[in-house]
Amino acid sequence: MPDTIDNRIRFKISSPPLPSMEGIQQLEQFKHWLQSKRYSENTIKTYSEALQSFLTFFNQKSVFEIT
Repeated sequence: MPDTIDNRIRFKISSPPLPSMEGIQQLEQFKHWLQSKRYSENTIKTYSEALQSFLTFFNQKSVFEIT
């Protein structure tokens, strides 16, 4: 089943949570750093998605407070 707005409304599925604005900024910096190290696009995508999931879990905390 496609992930569309209509299907989300029909089946009462909420939108997935997102990282905080600070987390999004740090995620973009991380992507740029990986690109500067000449990582492949697939690696950048995989690492970024993993980091996004992690930051989404801790979206109520500052990135610099996570230990």
